[in-house]
Amino acid sequence: MGATSWGYGRLCALVYQVDKPIGTSFFALRRYDVDGFTALLQDTGFTVTAVHADYTRGKPPAADSQVWTFEATPSDGSPGHDSGN
Repeated sequence: MGATSWGYGRLCALVYQVDKPIGTSFFALRRYDVDGFTALLQDTGFTVTAVHADYTRGKPPAADSQVWTFEATPSDGSPGHDSGN
């Protein structure tokens, strides 16, 4: 299950909740570097406007960063992006 939060035409939050496995179901964890996640956002119709590290605006991601925050807007300029799924 996932949830998104939009503010001022920008994606403010993207949260995924994973429930406990049931039967043979499982959860696949994917890890990305900054360039890989930027490419993923671009491939899905977003333009990355900024990337911050450790919840500090303007702090660039580094090897020892614990958290990355991506700011991105839909490439078409609309306030939201709906893939129809």
